[in-house]
Amino acid sequence: MQRLKQILGYTLIVIIMSSFSKCSQVKLEENAPLNLGDVYCQKWVSGVKGGGAGLILVIPTEDDTVALNQVYFRGKVADLEKKPSSYVGRFISDVNDPIRLTVKGEANTDGTNSKIKVEDIPFELADNQCAVSYTNSEGKIKFFKIDNISQKASNNYFGAPKGGSTIKIDNIKK
Repeated sequence: MQRLKQILGYTLIVIIMSSFSKCSQVKLEENAPLNLGDVYCQKWVSGVKGGGAGLILVIPTEDDTVALNQVYFRGKVADLEKKPSSYVGRFISDVNDPIRLTVKGEANTDGTNSKIKVEDIPFELADNQCAVSYTNSEGKIKFFKIDNISQKASNNYFGAPKGGSTIKIDNIKK
């Protein structure tokens, strides 16, 4: 009888703890609060050694009724920048960035690039999904999910000519 009480006690504790773990998950809204176009991502690489590389995520929208804050995509988070007809999230990678310095100019001891925001993302997302945070009319931060993000061909840039503009090289064949 004593053994049965112990088993029931442990079972009850496990049930209570698992119910609290669900409380920490962030709820994603079913629908986006604004009209969106076809969302896509695109990798880019500078043609200059140490010039950087990364990925941009573009969320096309003409709708200004809601301001978008951040995007969570492929295990990283980026602030969203408002453009005339879209929002853009920039994910800078450590590819082609051999220096890897922190903002204060101190070398990272863990070998990571301090410009990349890697966080514990409270969402289960596939590689073609992202979560977007926004502030609603009541000042509360909410989240919605975008599915079926397409990946466009990579943009590769080749140095800067004397005029200062950048030459874009697409589809280089080896």
